[in-house]
Amino acid sequence: VTLLEPAAEGGFGIGACGGTPWIVAFAAASSQTFSAVVRTNAAGICVSSSVDVQATVDVTGAWVGSAAMAAASPTRLYDSGTYSVGLTPTTVRVPAAAGAQLQVSLRPGSNAAGLTVWNCADRRPSGVVAYAAPRTWVTVTVGMSLRGGSLCMASSAPSRVALDMVAVG
Repeated sequence: VTLLEPAAEGGFGIGACGGTPWIVAFAAASSQTFSAVVRTNAAGICVSSSVDVQATVDVTGAWVGSAAMAAASPTRLYDSGTYSVGLTPTTVRVPAAAGAQLQVSLRPGSNAAGLTVWNCADRRPSGVVAYAAPRTWVTVTVGMSLRGGSLCMASSAPSRVALDMVAVG
């Protein structure tokens, strides 16, 4: 979820329509991102905000398997170690599994950056998984398909990136 230009600080709700939403507090900053694993139902996902804000919700994965995700010991899949992830896609080999929950950490260099992560077997999406201000860490949790054994990622400016697997299914 990306929030842009909120009128004031407030709360953003997201969840299955008709259910109890997850409420996230946000500041009056110009842009903020967060991620969530959200259950849905036949009615879909509903969002709300306590103040006027432009919101973009990007679905980065869907879990439709017959088995539930299982917690895993956090496993570091990738750490660039430097500000080397940029516009050219970087490929990361991942374990064979139907899907996983990943913690994606992003720290841009001297410019703000958005990071896109996708299964290399799929078309590159237009949305970003994480956005961060210059020299600021942000960490989000996303569900990703691991079929094919590799993930691709690219950022809009040189950034340091780390990927940790925290659940598999």
